[in-house]
Amino acid sequence: MSERPQIAPGLLAEITENAPARVRKKLDRDTEAAKEWQWSAADDTWRIDADGNTVSLNPVDGLVSSVDHVGCSCLLTPRCFHLLSVLSQLDLGEEAGEDLEASEVATSDSAASDGEDVRAEVAELGDDQRAAAESMWRSGAAMLAGGARSAGSLVQAALLRDIHQCRKLGLHRLGSSALRVVQNSRQLRADSAGFNSHALIGDLTDMLETAWRLKDASKATPHFLGIARRAYVPAGNLRLQGLFTEPLLTRSGYSGVVTYLIDESSQIYTLSNVRPGGVERLREAWGVGIDLGGLSISHRQTCRSGFIVQHATTSDDGRLGAGKKTKAATCSAEGWSGAGASARFAEPWEQQVRRVYDALPTIPELRPAGWDLLFLRGRVVGLNGHALVLDLGDGQLALTAAMQGDMVHYRRNLEWLGRAPGMPLLAIARLATGLRG
Repeated sequence: MSERPQIAPGLLAEITENAPARVRKKLDRDTEAAKEWQWSAADDTWRIDADGNTVSLNPVDGLVSSVDHVGCSCLLTPRCFHLLSVLSQLDLGEEAGEDLEASEVATSDSAASDGEDVRAEVAELGDDQRAAAESMWRSGAAMLAGGARSAGSLVQAALLRDIHQCRKLGLHRLGSSALRVVQNSRQLRADSAGFNSHALIGDLTDMLETAWRLKDASKATPHFLGIARRAYVPAGNLRLQGLFTEPLLTRSGYSGVVTYLIDESSQIYTLSNVRPGGVERLREAWGVGIDLGGLSISHRQTCRSGFIVQHATTSDDGRLGAGKKTKAATCSAEGWSGAGASARFAEPWEQQVRRVYDALPTIPELRPAGWDLLFLRGRVVGLNGHALVLDLGDGQLALTAAMQGDMVHYRRNLEWLGRAPGMPLLAIARLATGLRG
């Protein structure tokens, strides 16, 4: 079956707010009703059998962004429970003319070439921007007062309307953090296995702080505006080694993979394939080719290869760009035994942990690639529940699965490793700070 379309936050807010109170209350009582209905796709049209009625979706480029794109066979459309229940099951997407989320999605093909700076430079906010921040502050306060589990359709609609407004007005960081709050609260209310309470706390905290600063002229700074697209600057010639490829499933409806590479000075870089979608596109993204300086190679191959890149361009957070002059060729693969990775593994793990926490105050867009990664050298102790315990000589760490599900093999691999106590092991792990931004 085709991937389900996404819905524009502004449209979902409009339809939710215009629905009768009894319809919203019914949705709040049964948030997963449409999940059990029969969904089918033919060409670009979706049909959902909703207990004898038929809901239709006609997205454009995978996005439902207008009331003209939706309908229901019942007489109340578009103010009916069937339509609202179906739309509440769709992931939130980007409306026409909006920028990708600065904090979670920016792929190599969206790079500015040859270091063109496209960073937001606004230092002062207009009245409409401050009004949008004030509205988001009130919406966030309402969620905080009532609790995320109790944040029903009306509370979420207010947040979605504010997200739409923030995106239009260039308040990128505020819109992004609020979008993650909505997605996490949806998961909480649906009792989803993917819900992460630490992530929700971190996102809600960031949303409230950002809104509080932007609504007050004395506290707003350009950092709290966020950026629409990253700036890519020349980085000279690089010799890179692939480290690993990580599956990525964001709370804002994006999925794909990110490949990490390291140079001889131990600086880390990334290449990504992240698009709107769910868990079903993880394997697809792993096998899709990337364009690095005219070299077409899959992520699966990239993480196992070495590269020489001439006239490379990179962003502040280590993303490799696609500059017009950039040329790349493969070279001998040294992987984790190369100079760059070996230096990272030789660094005391306590010092690595301190470096991670030192990076936390930096806004997410400016944290270096791999800022929260630990390069660990130790011996397997065994399993503690589903966690693999690693003895580092002067301490122990528990390694847990970063993602659950049949599409990834984290837990299965950890369980196999746990059956070999005493085995020497090199591991690259992400420190769970609970505040990834």
